[in-house]
Amino acid sequence: NRIRRFLSYNNRGLNIRTGTPTHMAKQPIHQLSTNNHDAEADNQPSILLQINVSCIPEERTETDSDSSHVINCMERLKVHLRAFPFSAVLPVQPLQYLPSDDGVDVTFLRKKTQEKGSMDGGITISVKKCEHDDDDARNRILVTARRNSEGQTISKIFSEKLVILALVDSFIGGNNVPDGIAIERQRKLGITVNSIFHKWL
Repeated sequence: NRIRRFLSYNNRGLNIRTGTPTHMAKQPIHQLSTNNHDAEADNQPSILLQINVSCIPEERTETDSDSSHVINCMERLKVHLRAFPFSAVLPVQPLQYLPSDDGVDVTFLRKKTQEKGSMDGGITISVKKCEHDDDDARNRILVTARRNSEGQTISKIFSEKLVILALVDSFIGGNNVPDGIAIERQRKLGITVNSIFHKWL
């Protein structure tokens, strides 16, 4: 299995992947593993992906609260996820994706029969503040994708994998997303990626 390594944001507040040519200083970032307390993979086996990000501080006004920039960052992340081209990632798989309060719900579809409904599982993607109490965690957000097995008779592991890897690429660059585009997207979202865990690491 392929292990992807990441680099922490440099002096311009950008997050880039190993192997990307750059003249800017780089520092190693620790990778989120299955035993990390944020991933909680042992007691939540339905987790397919978890991305831990930090919000880049915004210029504040006197009326802004300490958490306002985190809330704004969460809303930008939700917009990004709701606009993600899931259908393009899975052109053969019928699906629908609808916004939820926390992010977006992706539902795999099939032809409805007398024995089976039209729902064939899916993926629930949420954006939430990190719940840990330390000061650093107050500036962090977790993007989590969980399996929804409702209506499934055959697992959709291949479809899940394609969606998860495409989401990862949208944040840090990869096969179909140039690094420069991913870096610029992080800047517009106001985030830096701290760590990533997914089922196919």
